[in-house]
Amino acid sequence: MPLHYPCPIPAPLRIHLTPEEAAQLRELETNPVVPHKVRRRAQAVRLAAQGWTAPRIARHLGLDRATARRDLKSNPDDPIRGDGVMGNS
Repeated sequence: MPLHYPCPIPAPLRIHLTPEEAAQLRELETNPVVPHKVRRRAQAVRLAAQGWTAPRIARHLGLDRATARRDLKSNPDDPIRGDGVMGNS
């Protein structure tokens, strides 16, 4: 018997990081001088690159799902900089 889900299972965001980018994100994420929102975005991008879905990242970081997804998609060509920072709305 096939499984029926009440809503579609969210797909992980497709973010690919080089080892250098992953190291930069880890450094941003753990640097206490970096603003909190930037550290949170760095963590979100790194988790997305590990296959986490936007809803899972949102729960983990205490954000709204739409905010997490929007901010993660803000600049796919530059996952470290992005166009903004997590939760700036």
